[in-house]
Amino acid sequence: MFNKFVTAIEPFAFTLVILAGANLAGWVEFSNHGIVGIAIVFIGALLIVKHLWSHMIADNKKSK
Repeated sequence: MFNKFVTAIEPFAFTLVILAGANLAGWVEFSNHGIVGIAIVFIGALLIVKHLWSHMIADNKKSK
């Protein structure tokens, strides 16, 4: 269930990460920096957890 949820929001997550980088570079400007920052941190944490989860599952399959 978690993997399906994160996979579903991945395109949005990567788009938001790219926009946050563009914001830091000065190419775009958001009117509410706080909400964008919180969203980036949340999405980044989800992507890190998904990466760790997939590696733990792969390691469990190798050890069996």
